[in-house]
Amino acid sequence: MKKLFILIAIMASSVMVYSQTTIDRAMSVWARNIINTNFTTSYANIALRAPIASPTFTGTLETDVLTVTGAASFAGGISLTATVREYTTIVTIDSTKIAGSASGELGHADGAVLVATAGAGYALEFVSAFLVYDYGAVDFAGGGNDLVIQVGVNGAQVAMSSAITAATLLTASADAMIRVGAIATETVYADAGIISLYAGTAYTNNAGTAKGALRVHITYRVHTTGL
Repeated sequence: MKKLFILIAIMASSVMVYSQTTIDRAMSVWARNIINTNFTTSYANIALRAPIASPTFTGTLETDVLTVTGAASFAGGISLTATVREYTTIVTIDSTKIAGSASGELGHADGAVLVATAGAGYALEFVSAFLVYDYGAVDFAGGGNDLVIQVGVNGAQVAMSSAITAATLLTASADAMIRVGAIATETVYADAGIISLYAGTAYTNNAGTAKGALRVHITYRVHTTGL
């Protein structure tokens, strides 16, 4: 009887050991499957990410564009409200346009265009301008104390800046920089107007020898009027 009891105990212990081993093995396989699955998923997710160094992006880049009905199309800018956007752009006026009086030149009644019309339903508001005169070894002559930024439609523009004297900018014998802002007077704006730079007194470029240029950094707003 004692031997039978010992034999039964040994057999039971073997079964328990076998069962435990089987369970351990099953748990081990289950754990490995989870680890492999998570690793595969994580690796796939990492592969979708752009590298930190010199990343390459694919797809379509969305740009913020204000589409207008007129000749000009304004991209970018800063949205101030749903109907007002602010922009800064740089316009270069070369020596020919400084001394000229044809359409699009400084001496013409409509001036040299800084911002073209945005079309019907839009008004351009002048905010400020930073003018950089890049002196070209020979002085411009003539001119007067009446260089202004103006707004409105062609043939009916009004001054929107204080007048800049010739000696401080275009007849200076050196590089010069001037900033002007919008004057604090009541101004009636026009629909579909432009912003331009106008010289009431003509400049001359000394028979073509004056090669200086004027760069105008102009900040303005586009108002959607709904009119």
